[in-house]
Amino acid sequence: MRQTYLGKQSSITDRTIKLLGIPPMLRNEEDLKRHINSLGIGEIPKIAEFPEFIN
Repeated sequence: MRQTYLGKQSSITDRTIKLLGIPPMLRNEEDLKRHINSLGIGEIPKIAEFPEFIN
């Protein structure tokens, strides 16, 4: 039920994830998109990178 609800959300905050410790082999936008898409959790239309983001 939760996954169904979450899957229907469409705002940018509903579709945003924060990744930390990305391995060097996935630090290219296309490689990272391909990897995330291969996980079967949904298609990634865009990746925005903020390397200096501090929590």
